[in-house]
Amino acid sequence: MSNHTRYLQRRGDTFSFRIAVPSDLLAIIGKREFIKSLHTTDKNIAVPLALSLAATAKHLFNNLKTSMSEANDNKQRDVLIEVKKRMRLIQEKEQGEGALIEQKLAHLREIKQVKLKAENDAFKRALASSRAGGVSIPIANKQGSAVAQESPLPQVKPKRVIWHRLSEIVPAWIRLKNPALATVEIYQAAVKRFEGHFPELYAETIEKRHMREYIEWLKSEGLSSKSIEKEHGAIRALLTIAEHEEWIVLNPAKGIMLPALKGKKVRSYTPEECKKIFNSPVFLNGERPIAAKGEAAYWIPLLMLFTGARREEICQLTTERVKESDGISHLLINPIDDDGRLKTDESQRAVPIHNELIKMGFLAFVKKQAEAGGGQLFPLLKPNKREQYGAKWGDWWGRYIRQTIGITDKRISPAHSFRHLFITECKRLRFREDYERALVGHVGGSRKDAHDEYGELLIPELAVELNRIDFRGLNLSHLHMLNLGRTHE
Repeated sequence: MSNHTRYLQRRGDTFSFRIAVPSDLLAIIGKREFIKSLHTTDKNIAVPLALSLAATAKHLFNNLKTSMSEANDNKQRDVLIEVKKRMRLIQEKEQGEGALIEQKLAHLREIKQVKLKAENDAFKRALASSRAGGVSIPIANKQGSAVAQESPLPQVKPKRVIWHRLSEIVPAWIRLKNPALATVEIYQAAVKRFEGHFPELYAETIEKRHMREYIEWLKSEGLSSKSIEKEHGAIRALLTIAEHEEWIVLNPAKGIMLPALKGKKVRSYTPEECKKIFNSPVFLNGERPIAAKGEAAYWIPLLMLFTGARREEICQLTTERVKESDGISHLLINPIDDDGRLKTDESQRAVPIHNELIKMGFLAFVKKQAEAGGGQLFPLLKPNKREQYGAKWGDWWGRYIRQTIGITDKRISPAHSFRHLFITECKRLRFREDYERALVGHVGGSRKDAHDEYGELLIPELAVELNRIDFRGLNLSHLHMLNLGRTHE
């Protein structure tokens, strides 16, 4: 049975709504299921009516459970008497229920191009039935005939049900979480895929079985375990917002088993690979492909190597962020992830400029850029709509590493593997944890401890430690200004 017909049954040509009573309410309610005629032979009308009744019925079931668990003995007895005496399950105001049904039918027209007209007799009957004194559930008496109970159940009066598409939750998630634009796009893509597979589902009607089915479908579509984890994470986060707003009771995406991750593990460049990189045409012959964005081709890889900084942190540097303190030249680096988002759990870092970079003429390059007007250190880099300055450059660098230099190991992340190498060097040389953190920011789960709040490391101390890094004897003296005879402008 499909997801949207599980609450439907046919009696002759007419559709009826049918829902089972939860097992822990059987003794209270005194019957196993509720059945109500929907007064229509048109399935396109019956589906939204049944789904609406199902959502409201589930809401009432939850209210009944709460009433029984929180009430005293006398109250419990009153609830039991009331529920057994009459079985009216749903009571809505005329305008609310009618508007709800019309809203769902409008959506149904949109997603399935169902041609329903207001003058359709079946539609009129279904709508009129929903408005006529509220919607009630018939109860079978001893003779088997249906008797509708009309008196209300005050302590568990259901609220008007309003459903939320996942796409309608995205704005609330953005407002609460303030995510990066790149993350928003990932979530929107996940929602589009989910709603394309389950066009009839709302946050209030998604169940664990739907999530399990969705995961299996993603696997059948050939998505990697990592991609499935991201898709599931997006849906789970949006349903967490729905849970927070009390639109749903429990998040059906929680506790879902995901495929084991088999994704690649990023590794560092080896010294031998670094030697190949820095003896390639860009560094030896001065080649500057258009996509390499001028001197960004030369300096960004060297800066990532000798600072351990992220790609975006380097690409967004300005001439004003190259400073000198206590005779030590250093970079003021804002913690920016490669999605272009400022990392609020990290502070600005002062990273000394390695002696090798100075010998290569980096400070001379900065001076020339400042004299030309300053601003962006690499002015040919332009931000994309996600405010990433290095995205296009990163695409070129990836091609250069794999096609020109010939490093094709899939575990290599063309830009990020420099950061891995730098951190590996810090550990090889047994840097103190606070020194390592001062240079590269948070690594993995590391965070500041209480002692870090009582003082700052002096830049000269950091410079001494930083200049111990030699990448196991990597020789880049051929790039020194004295040997190269030029600055990179």
